[in-house]
Amino acid sequence: MIKFEKILCRNLEISNLVHSYSYVNAEFNNLEEKYLYRLAPNYFTQLVFELEDGINKLESNGYLKDITQGSHFKISHFNYIDVYRKSIKKAKVRHVKVNLYPHAIFRIFNISPIEIKDDLNFNIKDVITRSEYDILFEQLYFSKDIFEKIMIIEIFLLNKLKSSKKSINFNYVEEALNSNFNINLKELSFNLGFSQRWLQKNIKEATGANLKLIISNKRFLKAISLINRNLINNTNISLTLISYECNYYDQAHFIKEFKRFMGMTPLEYIRSFNDKKDNYILTLQSFNTLIDVFNKD
Repeated sequence: MIKFEKILCRNLEISNLVHSYSYVNAEFNNLEEKYLYRLAPNYFTQLVFELEDGINKLESNGYLKDITQGSHFKISHFNYIDVYRKSIKKAKVRHVKVNLYPHAIFRIFNISPIEIKDDLNFNIKDVITRSEYDILFEQLYFSKDIFEKIMIIEIFLLNKLKSSKKSINFNYVEEALNSNFNINLKELSFNLGFSQRWLQKNIKEATGANLKLIISNKRFLKAISLINRNLINNTNISLTLISYECNYYDQAHFIKEFKRFMGMTPLEYIRSFNDKKDNYILTLQSFNTLIDVFNKD
């Protein structure tokens, strides 16, 4: 049985940095090693606390990471991540995920995503002291429910935020993330009153990507969410209509951009989804919550 919970961040002090939280509590028996699914790249960073030994392995750029008890950041800004199931006779899974906005680790931990992009080994222990980590993990391990876990995490993040050296206003990042698909650097510069050069440099430092790549990823995420919705509801999919709704120049442009982010064409993705539909469903509960923020156009 799998228990999955997700809760949006309601704390106004950090809601511009934390999008939501999710918690999984499950038990498994006689798991076979196999390929599960492919995670789409997006500009959210997940801070993951594995309270028990994990049952999956992650692969990105040819590097395979075994998920074990502890914590790690899941950053897939530029490349997709393939997820594999380990061979296990009996396993208990409990993990908490904190879904952070793109500039959150820069604001909270004083580290630019550029330094750690697509690094599966980047860990919260790399940015806090060992004693801080031990206390935090123990509190999360013995807390009784997701609400208590959220309270513990938010106290920790607020304390780190108060000691952070990054006190500047990040409205320009939020404006870039919330922009429509047709925005360009010149227009954003005019709207915010900053020079194009300053905006380009600071957006990339805070998020790990330039504005053009952010907009391309926003468009891709909206497209894949539309495909997923049709697949789950067993309704017909019109790639022509999706390319139009997501402001691609034409279907060829859509296919090229989709393959750039996902490593496969839309039709190949649809076949993969249908072959492994049960594997995709749980992860999409979290994924679709995240990408709602991009679908404001």
